Amino acid sequence: MAITKTATTVTVTGTFVVIVNGPEALVRRRKRQVAAFLRWAAAREQVGRSPRWSQRQDIREAAEAAAFFDEQWWGLVVFTCFGRIEGARFVASRFRRPRPDAARVLASLELPPGSLGHDRARAGHRGAKLALVSACLRAPEFEEILLRGHGFGHRYERLRAMRASYWGRRGCFDLTLRAGALAIGGQRYGP
Repeated sequence: MAITKTATTVTVTGTFVVIVNGPEALVRRRKRQVAAFLRWAAAREQVGRSPRWSQRQDIREAAEAAAFFDEQWWGLVVFTCFGRIEGARFVASRFRRPRPDAARVLASLELPPGSLGHDRARAGHRGAKLALVSACLRAPEFEEILLRGHGFGHRYERLRAMRASYWGRRGCFDLTLRAGALAIGGQRYGP
């Protein structure tokens, strides 16, 4: 890899190129893209889909859903299984706490339309149910990580390392983000 340096530009050659001219030059060069992004962000702010972590609607919904359950950390886990408050509310009476017979209980439940949101919609009802079964079976690990972890990165990596069924990158990220925003375990943290 060769590095060339001038007064205003640094170019790194190899598998990729990075050019740095300072933030003002970057904004001038990309003013159309910056303006388009700002219009996009403003529109999302208006409809409750803010790109700011602190303004994410799912965090507010997760906090509301957590109240349906015996423990807040468990409510966030269940909410994340479904990605919508409607799904968490629907199963709350049967899953106020983790249960070892989750697969049997969920087999007899038909989730109503609108129960899934965010990333869970792709895997469908089956994926959400399997995520909840997995969460019930591994609840002590989820609890330990969410309540006693060390910041966002540590908690996220530990959740991923569990390799729990139907808990991929997005589910683990969203759960960790929500737990940090709501100070689960007594600590606020973010990515």
